[in-house]
Amino acid sequence: ADVNDAYCAMSGYSRAELQQMSISDIDALEDAVETAERIQRIVANGSEVFETLHRRKDGSLFAVEVAVSYLAADGGKLICFCRDITERKRAAETLRETRDYLENLLTYANAPIIVWNPDFVITRFNRAFEQLAGLPAAQAMGQPLSMLFPPASRDASMERICQSVGERWEVVEIPILDHRTGETRIVLWNSAHILDEDKVTLKA
Repeated sequence: ADVNDAYCAMSGYSRAELQQMSISDIDALEDAVETAERIQRIVANGSEVFETLHRRKDGSLFAVEVAVSYLAADGGKLICFCRDITERKRAAETLRETRDYLENLLTYANAPIIVWNPDFVITRFNRAFEQLAGLPAAQAMGQPLSMLFPPASRDASMERICQSVGERWEVVEIPILDHRTGETRIVLWNSAHILDEDKVTLKA
């Protein structure tokens, strides 16, 4: 068995130390039995890519992506490429926390908020909008935006919304259908495009 300088620097072990260690000594998630099962699977399939945690010499853990290939020549050997993905995992966790926060902010905001995609299909519908429209979010999601408006003014409302959406917020009066009572409510409606990173493409 051998190991390169890059992994030595990554783990804090010397080459001589690593050559005396087993995989289960450095893998923090798998024991010897699980590692043996994975090796059998790799030998059978030829390769495998997975994520795990490795132990540094100082005891700290770091996330790695491991790409393993099995070479049958010379009695068989496993070639492993390990990539430190600690920063990627940390960034993904930060992004998840931010999305969870924004999702809660949207859900529990007092103001009615609705999101639709470029095809005018509803993709978000918060609790305040449920109260306004008398319509559970589960019934509104995936439905056309036009379902929110009384049939008599539906086309006119959609036209006004299309005209008011732009780079800046504009407020228009729109009749909303209360799906519980069938009554019409006049609301102040403001909307705007949310653009993707290219500043051109609409986010769905």
